[in-house]
Amino acid sequence: MEDLRRLFIGKGRQQLPLPLKPEMANYYVFCRVEAKRGKVTVNPKLPITKATLTKQLRDFGEIAGFPWAVFTHRFRYGGGTIMNASGLVSDAKQNLIMKHRDSRVFLNHYLPRRVDVDMQALMRGLEPNSELMRAVTRMGRWMDPRRPRELTDEQKASVEDEPELIKAIEKRDRLALELQSQPRKNEVQLARLKRLKKAVTNTRQRLLYALRSRVRRDFDDEQAVIDIEQQLAGTAIADNETKERLKNEDQMPPELVTLNEKLMTWPTSDSIEAEWRRRNEAVEAVRVYCDVLEGGPPRGRRPLAVNYVKEDVVMEDAPVTTATALSERDRSFRAAEEHIRTASEPLCCFQCYADPGQADSRRLKHYPYHRNLVRHFRDWHLDERRCNFCGDQAGDFLQEMHWKAHVLNAHRLLKCR
Repeated sequence: MEDLRRLFIGKGRQQLPLPLKPEMANYYVFCRVEAKRGKVTVNPKLPITKATLTKQLRDFGEIAGFPWAVFTHRFRYGGGTIMNASGLVSDAKQNLIMKHRDSRVFLNHYLPRRVDVDMQALMRGLEPNSELMRAVTRMGRWMDPRRPRELTDEQKASVEDEPELIKAIEKRDRLALELQSQPRKNEVQLARLKRLKKAVTNTRQRLLYALRSRVRRDFDDEQAVIDIEQQLAGTAIADNETKERLKNEDQMPPELVTLNEKLMTWPTSDSIEAEWRRRNEAVEAVRVYCDVLEGGPPRGRRPLAVNYVKEDVVMEDAPVTTATALSERDRSFRAAEEHIRTASEPLCCFQCYADPGQADSRRLKHYPYHRNLVRHFRDWHLDERRCNFCGDQAGDFLQEMHWKAHVLNAHRLLKCR
């Protein structure tokens, strides 16, 4: 680029061509990328396929937050509309640029059906606000990066209750049971069972796609109500349901939820006193949170949400006991402590559990197998030489052999030696 900036057009000439190297003439800017046997290869001499480009544009549109699919022809729609409204291009030149036979093609397929003329100002003899009308009629006004791209687990599970899918599953299972009772399988029935299995898969995918489209379509109205309620309340965490979700699903301690609630606010009054009050509450929330021990940053993939034990139903007239008064978090910690004390091959790490600086997801994590817990202990806690679970009763273990013996005898971590 530095050499290019030093070039100039010589005297008496009006251009200086910059020819490409012959060996670079057949290289594509948007080239084909293929994955074979887990290895990604880039082939610059082949163009990107139309299917790949279409899928990438659709994904880019969803990431940007458009409610509809983005495809290549949308760029022609926008460019043609701007060129037609500029008044700088004649109809003949427009047809040449757009490669149209005549102007009827643009009128029938490209001219927007949404009128962007400020009719009120026009009828009243005022100067039309063209910038405002263009802003309220352009496609970008629907962009919202918060628009969901994937269904949640609850939404996916709701599809299983659809009558159409239930009926298809029943037909498949009925034929499968009939074939199991037959000693010799019929090829015709096997082919029919294969078609029924494919029908179940197609039905499920079609219902999931319809539900995803409906969720994306209804997002604007539902999210608008949420945004309005939050702005009127003056905070992004306005209801108790949001607070409980942050505590349970995102594993936020109550102090952090309060901190976010006080910091993520906006003015609801024009008075200076209200602004000072909002500032003082945020400062106080920061001061209170300074004493909270967070622990180190999370490592690896994002931890899964902790499955808290559901509370039993308490009758209104029944006396409130200690067991019923416990929160879901306290009951989960009690269950984890009981598991650590009594399990022959525990799946929960006693060191992480007894460390208050760790997140709840880390303290209550259950490993799928005992050997996974042993591997975790070797990598993370073998050099600590102090038992967080036993506290002062165990003391410090100066020798590694004593620390391993304690882990084996007191906490039943096998194969730690």
